[in-house]
Amino acid sequence: MRYSREEGSLVVPLTGYYNIYCQVQFTHTPQEGTTDTGSPHLSFSVYQLPRSPPAYRIMTGGGTVHTVLEGGAWAKTFYVEGVFRLQARDHLYVTVSDLGKVNPYEYATYFGAFLVSR
Repeated sequence: MRYSREEGSLVVPLTGYYNIYCQVQFTHTPQEGTTDTGSPHLSFSVYQLPRSPPAYRIMTGGGTVHTVLEGGAWAKTFYVEGVFRLQARDHLYVTVSDLGKVNPYEYATYFGAFLVSR
């Protein structure tokens, strides 16, 4: 796999079956003195962009985070994984519903793929 900085995506090197995995951890720390009782729905999707567009969603993860703690911070992790047939030069990328709540550290949020068979 190669990362295309310009496209913000992984580029598939060879046609074959790939195991694709993605974990996203959403976090939230309320501002001091506020009560946080919301229940946000957070999600992310993995897209495949073939050599000829359009892109299409191949996996989705997420759910509703029930927050009832007064002034409490929370973290919720979602994970998806699957095997898909990809063509050489396809691009893979992830979108998230609320980028501001994504934990950017590599132990919490990651995305990748590896060749299973040709």
